[in-house]
Amino acid sequence: MQIWRIIGKLKVQNGGVKMAFGIIRIQKFKAGSVRGIEIHDMRKKEYSHSNPDIDFSKTDLNYELHSRSQNSFYIAVQNRIKELNLKRAVRKDAVVMVQALVTSEKGFFESISEKEQRRFFQDSYDFICKKYGHENIISATVHLDESTPHMHVNFVPVTEEGKLSAKSLFTRDVVDKATKKRVQGTLSLLQDEYYNQVARKYGLERGTVGSQARHLDVEKFKMATTKAEHKNLVEKVTDIQERNQEYEQANKKLIEDREKIKEEIMPYRKLKIALDKVDVSNKGKHPLVMLKNAQFRVLNEQAKAYRVNRDEIANIRQKRRAIKELDKDIKKRQKELTAREEQTNLLYNRQLNINRILETLEGEYNSLKEQANEISNQNKNYRAENKILNDYSAKIKEDYSKENEALKQQIKRVYENIASISKAVGSLKYDTKTDGYGIKDLTPKQSQLIDAIRNYAIKWAIHDGYRDIATDIKEHYGITEGMEIEVKRSNSKKSHSLGL
Repeated sequence: MQIWRIIGKLKVQNGGVKMAFGIIRIQKFKAGSVRGIEIHDMRKKEYSHSNPDIDFSKTDLNYELHSRSQNSFYIAVQNRIKELNLKRAVRKDAVVMVQALVTSEKGFFESISEKEQRRFFQDSYDFICKKYGHENIISATVHLDESTPHMHVNFVPVTEEGKLSAKSLFTRDVVDKATKKRVQGTLSLLQDEYYNQVARKYGLERGTVGSQARHLDVEKFKMATTKAEHKNLVEKVTDIQERNQEYEQANKKLIEDREKIKEEIMPYRKLKIALDKVDVSNKGKHPLVMLKNAQFRVLNEQAKAYRVNRDEIANIRQKRRAIKELDKDIKKRQKELTAREEQTNLLYNRQLNINRILETLEGEYNSLKEQANEISNQNKNYRAENKILNDYSAKIKEDYSKENEALKQQIKRVYENIASISKAVGSLKYDTKTDGYGIKDLTPKQSQLIDAIRNYAIKWAIHDGYRDIATDIKEHYGITEGMEIEVKRSNSKKSHSLGL
């Protein structure tokens, strides 16, 4: 199943998405596939919840842009075809529905608001309605429960002349044999029109004109997209892990600095404790302090040290304030680390899920590939058997033709002999020559029998297609040359038997 698509790479500048491609992809479906498309697009109950591409917790976010009847896709398609009043019946293998997939890169949708996203899909839907006829639209569904937002628009492929013909609506670029120049097909024109009327308004680019990129089917397309997302996730996880290491190193250094500052201010904390123990009496404007000699000497030494180390003490106080700030910063960074660890775990789990998706898709693809190879080998065997049967059939026809021709010749000779006999019998009644074979005194019954023999021969000669022989019997009578020979031979035998 061939699919037209344009896929471009994101252009990244200064860590952000600069430009993305607008994608519109066409896929054709026969009548037997319409039911399956409805189940997928409308997320029917029958749809398998094991599908790894869909996050069913977000399915309620999906929405419709086309107001449609309650009929199924299949009935809606059949009703539209009946309205065309086609002169000929639709072939069983005819394409009865076409799907247009509209989307872009994931980064594009992340960079615009929900309102802009909805307007993008509405403009794309209006473009398709205008180009292929609103009356031919079956459905238009926007899916937000898969990795990248996209829209499926299903419609019946009807030409301007009112004919059902996807082949006429969607043609590929071809090379003119005479001029050797590329002749643009309608699929390429569709990309031009979509870019000019919709994509460029949102800053999206058009794919390379005349690109030789191969067309992918749906499963390969999803696999390619999933691999790209997997690569982006791996890069994000690696970046977060590197930042976590930087935070851990910075956090370790802050803790070391805090412990070092605590050691430096420890003597001054002891001084404060000593001062708190001093007995202060006569509290007032000029309190008297009663000190023991030992306390006074200690206090005097500490006061001297304080005067000497006043600047250092101020510096230590500043460091204490810095410690408090560092504590706050450490707590803040610890919260960031916790949040980043949670994000890393989330991305890691998504990566595991994507790995499972890739394994499933690759397994399905390999299985389909094996089935295709098996079918191809069976077709080769069928073709070989068919050739043998055709050769055998041709030989049988040839032998039958020869035998049939020989039989026709035999039947003709039989009728020629019957004609000779019939004409000879007729001469018994109608030959009036003196020396002829006529009998003058025939009884009525004898006369009737002669005519009956003649008419009977004419009747069957006409019945079996020998009209020339029937005419000869009807218009002539007498003895043919062959019969004349037999008469003479008979007379000769008679004379010999009488001894003459």
